[in-house]
Amino acid sequence: MAGETVTARTTTAVGCYPQYLATVPGIFKIVEVVLSILVIICAAVVVNSGVSHYFPGLTFVEFVGIFSLVFVTVIIIFYMTLLVNKVPIWLLLEFIAFVILLLFWLAAFITAAVEASKYANWRNSQYAARVATIVFASLALVVFIVDFFFVARAWRGRPIFTTISTHHSSTTTTTTTTVTSETKY
Repeated sequence: MAGETVTARTTTAVGCYPQYLATVPGIFKIVEVVLSILVIICAAVVVNSGVSHYFPGLTFVEFVGIFSLVFVTVIIIFYMTLLVNKVPIWLLLEFIAFVILLLFWLAAFITAAVEASKYANWRNSQYAARVATIVFASLALVVFIVDFFFVARAWRGRPIFTTISTHHSSTTTTTTTTVTSETKY
């Protein structure tokens, strides 16, 4: 009597993939992080300028910059550590995340523009920092729109750029066990 057990298991290795930052999607993520930092700095200059007025609009813009910075950094970490291969619905999650980020940046840009127009003639209103906030928020909005287009194409199964999903490594383990038993009478 002979029995045979064959076990096949395929796993995706989690490792470090710093080459992601050299791809087009990786470059977009780096630009998004840099623009988020610039928006945070410019909005913080106005919010912490010592003027006795409370600027809720620019506080919201600052929040969007911080939220975007953290979120995009997490996305970069997921791509660089190949954790995206462990999440089967990654492209859908990234698509939803970019819809949210895009709406936040649109609201932040509009808010920054309205806030700057309200205080254009005030002394000590940090008008230059307000204008810089608008400029960097608009650039961030444009970059997020373009990146959203690429994410949407990838989610629909028609990616324009090759991303991490084609560069993952996998390990296949096959175990074969043969059991032979003899029966003596």
